[in-house]
Amino acid sequence: MPRRFHWVRPLHTLDFSPLQLHPTMVLSLTIEALATCIRGQLCDWRVLVEQHRWSTVIVGFDVRWLRPFTFFDASRLELDCGMRTRKDDQLLEVQLELRPESEDERVVSASLLCRPVEVTGGAALDARPAPMRGAPLAMLRDDEREPSAPGRVVPQREALVSSGSLVAERITDFEISRDECEVADQWRFSVLPALAGRAREALAMEGGDPRVRHGLSRALASTTAELRRPMYLREAGQVRTRVYEHEGSLAYVHHIHGAPLGPGPDAERPLCATVIEQLRA
Repeated sequence: MPRRFHWVRPLHTLDFSPLQLHPTMVLSLTIEALATCIRGQLCDWRVLVEQHRWSTVIVGFDVRWLRPFTFFDASRLELDCGMRTRKDDQLLEVQLELRPESEDERVVSASLLCRPVEVTGGAALDARPAPMRGAPLAMLRDDEREPSAPGRVVPQREALVSSGSLVAERITDFEISRDECEVADQWRFSVLPALAGRAREALAMEGGDPRVRHGLSRALASTTAELRRPMYLREAGQVRTRVYEHEGSLAYVHHIHGAPLGPGPDAERPLCATVIEQLRA
């Protein structure tokens, strides 16, 4: 069994919406879990980059809110995480569980899927995909290497929810600002729930089918995403959203597209990520 890491953090009002733990906050904890596992199972992240010329990029995540949990339910949160390689060391998988302090029942379960990369550039951290190897791989135990590949959750989930009835759709424009970027001036993956949430809330405020108002009044049951390519500082994109009735609640499929690849209003926009949200019934 992979090594596990545990810690406790205090909760505050900025961690929550009126309905639940913020999705962006949960994803911030997943990257904290990734950094904790890298330090505990490998070495300091800076050493990986500077000496071993290795790092990792996020390619997907899956967050499940397992039961109602708001600011007044606990004062501290227990975190438990572990990491292993998947697909013959071509991927890294981090599992994170959140519990109120001194309780056994989880409130959130999250997984983060990353792709190891070989750093080839300088300050911009240019990199290319490469399986873990050499010294970083030797730091892992045998039980922290799983040869099988994880299933692609997003295509399966999208096919399932889109079999329901279409309720509404919308295109939402946005632009990446520096507060949404990481050290290489490309977007932080944790901005994806915010982009999806803005589109969902805009649909709720526009009226139309009364069911879309649930996008503001009901908590999320899950948020699942797959990342295909990065977006960069000041890049203008679009969120193309479709809402479906699925299993007694609404499911939102958000396709996030980058800047047009050519001139003209009909120029193709590359698909950068897909985010699927399911509301609690």
